[in-house]
Amino acid sequence: EGVPFGDPSWYGEFNSPYYTKSHEDFRAKVRAFVDSAIAPYVHEWDESKTIPLEIYRATYAAGILPAVVGKPWPSDLVPDCPAPENFDYFHELIVFDEFARCGSGGVLWGL
Repeated sequence: EGVPFGDPSWYGEFNSPYYTKSHEDFRAKVRAFVDSAIAPYVHEWDESKTIPLEIYRATYAAGILPAVVGKPWPSDLVPDCPAPENFDYFHELIVFDEFARCGSGGVLWGL
């Protein structure tokens, strides 16, 4: 965390008018998910050229998959994701930034 030129500048001390508390909370959730549910298995998935179906379900359950699919989604079915009307392009960027940390383009684009 806080790797120079490895994390977007708004993750640190840089004050951005575009990122709010909602973005900070969402980033923390996505980062924790990637670190626990994706990063430890990336090499195995790359070698097998397969991403288990369970990880798609876990990504949905964590409230992240709708962010990748896009609006609109029924917010009552995904309570852990920001509501569609509050979800913006910066939330989407967070998903790509954090998933890229897994170090696998195949896994990143496969999900």
